[in-house]
Amino acid sequence: MVPLAADTTSAEDTPYGNGEIVKADSAVPSPSLLATLYSMLDRQGGVIDRLTQQVEAQRVAHEALTGRLQELETSRETADSPASLSPSEGVSELALAKATLLKGFTLNPKRPTSTSPFSDAPSALTFMQRLYPNHPLMEAVAHHHARVDFSSVGTWAHYDSRSGHTLSQPRAVTKAGAWLPLNSSEEQYAQITFDRPVVVVGVATAGRDSTEYQQWVTSYKVEVLDRDTATGSHVWVAAEPGVKQYTGNTDKSTIVLQTFGNPVVAKQVKITPLECQVHPSMRFEVYAWAY
Repeated sequence: MVPLAADTTSAEDTPYGNGEIVKADSAVPSPSLLATLYSMLDRQGGVIDRLTQQVEAQRVAHEALTGRLQELETSRETADSPASLSPSEGVSELALAKATLLKGFTLNPKRPTSTSPFSDAPSALTFMQRLYPNHPLMEAVAHHHARVDFSSVGTWAHYDSRSGHTLSQPRAVTKAGAWLPLNSSEEQYAQITFDRPVVVVGVATAGRDSTEYQQWVTSYKVEVLDRDTATGSHVWVAAEPGVKQYTGNTDKSTIVLQTFGNPVVAKQVKITPLECQVHPSMRFEVYAWAY
């Protein structure tokens, strides 16, 4: 009988299924190395916990914002329904809220003053189109994109102050050459009403286009119809928060343009003369695009 060969595999050798013998690594990590590794794992775990909390906070905020937008949309649908809002009334809170979102793409131009007038309506329009080249800007008053109503109009002999209130309106013997209210009271105003919300970006004014009279408005205010969230009623507020008045004209013929630092979504715009030369006489334009 042939004796079997002795098994030379030691306790430190590890057999594998393929018959190979692999020498096990007898090195053992030191306690200090293990402590360092555990500390790193703890720190990483803390970072993961903080990131998880931030993600959860973002999710909660997103859900809250989504819920608020849904509430506003419901409010808009209710407020703008024929039973609760006539075409002559203002726009919903939702439309005004969306106006704040427009700040992301406005140019925030510096408003021109009376030191930089325009000689004619096309020049003023061209200037506005350069400010907002990617939007179909319209002259709302000149091209009848909105209805214009006046608090009052004055009539003298054959002059009709309902006509000639646009910047490009040619003067004729049957026109007063501007809108002329009955008196210089602050309650006198021109109201521009659109059939749907628009984005308003500026207003231009000029004086009375007449060879006989030296009359124009030197300052005025611009307001839009807003919804009071506390009472639900409609109120007139400044088109630009904090801007109580705008500089008007210094003569009867040149056009002074005032652009809004940030556009406002509105359905109704009101222009009220504040100060004037002799008598409040005004030609005006509202620049906007469909919302």
